[in-house]
Amino acid sequence: MKKTNVFLAAGLCLALLTGCSESNDLTKVGVVQFASHEALDQSREGFINALAEEGFVDGENIELELANAQSDHSSLASISSELSSDSDLILAIGTSTAQQVAQETSTIPIIGAAITDYEAAGLVESNEQPNTNVTGVSDFSSYEKQAELIRTIFPEATRLGIMYTSSEINSETQAKEMERIASEMGFEVTIKTVADATVINDTMTSFAGAIDVLYVPTDNILSSAMPSVTEAASQIGVPVIAGEFNQVSDGALASLGVNYEALGEIAGHQAAAILRGESTPANMPIQYQEELTIYYNSQTASRLGITLPEEITSQGVDLAA
Repeated sequence: MKKTNVFLAAGLCLALLTGCSESNDLTKVGVVQFASHEALDQSREGFINALAEEGFVDGENIELELANAQSDHSSLASISSELSSDSDLILAIGTSTAQQVAQETSTIPIIGAAITDYEAAGLVESNEQPNTNVTGVSDFSSYEKQAELIRTIFPEATRLGIMYTSSEINSETQAKEMERIASEMGFEVTIKTVADATVINDTMTSFAGAIDVLYVPTDNILSSAMPSVTEAASQIGVPVIAGEFNQVSDGALASLGVNYEALGEIAGHQAAAILRGESTPANMPIQYQEELTIYYNSQTASRLGITLPEEITSQGVDLAA
């Protein structure tokens, strides 16, 4: 039976949304995410669907316990501690989430999702051979190809801004790699960080007149606040290229991205193999999605007076509302 644990920042209130009696015979699978936004939610749903396809059905032979920290770090710590006390396997969605859960247990199998680089995050010894209790799927999207997307749309641009949340190592890793590659391509790169969503407008204003285009990597805080990011960017006449395709629906101009639901499904198949005793996280390499898709927003392009190249519109998917 599925339990949904909603941990609220004020008071750490636990709400059990179902009242079924529990059975000790069911394998317990915990699922925890730091916040609510499409990439994380899609990862979760893909995981659950794949588990069911593999024969692991909630209420029949597994008990799913879903938890969301609602962007609160203290709530995340409490959730991670609770799940680590009685779960047989845990899906940790997002880098900071996986790091917190891994601090709580070195024995319970942890499957990660919506994480770019497990090795850089200190979750595994290497992405090819984890040698820890953590494995999973990566949302890595070639930085070279993302930079090429920017150059294709803006052939005359010379100044690239990058903005990310300072506390998110996953975002920092992406920002530094994009800075390196964009610099090699001739861009003058300016990086700014935010501590939280409340400073987005001020940070964006500080970019005014200094950049031609803004790149936002996959980032929990900024993804959740993407409408604010794109609105603030439009106020200074700057288009946003996103590292995560769902951000395009919230006003970013374009993205070259992975499908998070499909990645969640891969994670579900990994979990099934572990639950059946066929493998362990230590011996299971991090998996990737090979094919990337171009996403764009024609309404954003129109609003900013940008004509997208035909190779973008002919190959890409328009996510305009």
